[in-house]
Amino acid sequence: GDGQSLKASDILSAHAMIKAPAAATMGLAWTDISDKILSEQVTLYDVELFKKIGVRELFNKAWSDKHRKHERAPNVLAVISWFNHFSSWIITQIVSETSFKARVKLVARFITLGNHFRVLNNLSGVMAVVAALKTAEVKRLAKTWEKMSSADMLRFEALTDIVSMKKNYANMRRIANSTPDDGFCLPYLGMYLSDLTFMEDGNVDTVDDGLINFRKWRGVASIIGIIQRHQKMQFNKPVHTAVRAYIKTATIFDDERAYEESLLREPRKKKRKKATKK
Repeated sequence: GDGQSLKASDILSAHAMIKAPAAATMGLAWTDISDKILSEQVTLYDVELFKKIGVRELFNKAWSDKHRKHERAPNVLAVISWFNHFSSWIITQIVSETSFKARVKLVARFITLGNHFRVLNNLSGVMAVVAALKTAEVKRLAKTWEKMSSADMLRFEALTDIVSMKKNYANMRRIANSTPDDGFCLPYLGMYLSDLTFMEDGNVDTVDDGLINFRKWRGVASIIGIIQRHQKMQFNKPVHTAVRAYIKTATIFDDERAYEESLLREPRKKKRKKATKK
């Protein structure tokens, strides 16, 4: 899958889901959802949350205010929380898969899903997939990774490269900045939040004689301007309620539980005791 071809089965499954009543979501397994539909539905929800972020939420690191962040930056927190939920969902799916063969297929499938996000220009989606596959819980499954095809590994490296933090996210910035206004690109919000943090922490509010530090506020305004430009971009796909409800309510493990499950899937190697000399 290059992520661009729409198969008849995708269209059929999409129609089935549109018609499916809400109660039917209970019986919906994500294995019934094509990667293309899944990537589009996650992107739709990503976009919806991203567009709700207000300018005021981006000033003075409102999202990291210990006591009032939920009042001051509810939509920024909603984006972060959904990103973490989706990423944890990927980890949970992999570490709960008891069949070795199925687990290998599953990791390959998530790489394909990441590729669909890349084709859609959803950088946040690519980041969520890469982050999940690089967590200790998934990364330590050495036997599983050994069975990945070289094509899948090349694809994974390419995805990792796109969202790499190298040179201050140079590749992601290049993609985001080169997207025309009438195109579509959903950036990874974390990148801009670290820009804003750097601007806020690295510069004083006022300079000598109590004058406003315009350089700082121009910097902050320019970052917010970039976010607003992406908020205007359109991603037009119908919402599949069943798919959305499934992912939003899917069970996810916390880090500790995920790690325990990972150890059950592939136990740690026992260290051989060295024979003691008599």
